[in-house]
Amino acid sequence: MPKTVKINDTCINCGMCVSVCPHSAIEPADGKHTINKNCTRCGECLKNVCPVDAIEGGE
Repeated sequence: MPKTVKINDTCINCGMCVSVCPHSAIEPADGKHTINKNCTRCGECLKNVCPVDAIEGGE
C-alpha cells in the first residue's frame, strides 16, 4: 500500500480513475482530477488505470 497517492499535471480528466475508486476519493478539479480526504491509499487507481500514467503512489 502506498503512503501517498497524487495526480500529476499530465491528467487529461478522462475519469477512468474515478470509475475504479471504491472510496469516491477522486474528483474533477481545475484541469485535472484531485485526490480528496476519502483516500485510503488502497492502490486501485494505480493499477494501470490511467491512460497517461498521471497517478503516482509513493512511499
